[in-house]
Amino acid sequence: MEDVNRTGVWIPDGLQLVSIAPEAKAVMQHCYGGYTTNLTLEEFTRPENYLVHTLEGQPLPVGPVRTLIPHPYTWSFPPEIN
Repeated sequence: MEDVNRTGVWIPDGLQLVSIAPEAKAVMQHCYGGYTTNLTLEEFTRPENYLVHTLEGQPLPVGPVRTLIPHPYTWSFPPEIN
């Protein structure tokens, strides 16, 4: 990943705070403005995935949080998760 100072929560760590239905296969993220995006649970829970809330010491210009999925390429989606 490029050399950028991000602050947030590793997704696997955050998921320790919630319960996931055993039959769950995917994650649907809802954003302001009605935008939605989904990812398989297997891809979403990879250890390198991150929920970013701060970039270079400042709150995100869109946000409050953004998902960063580095695999298979740096994929930052979606903006403004609610």
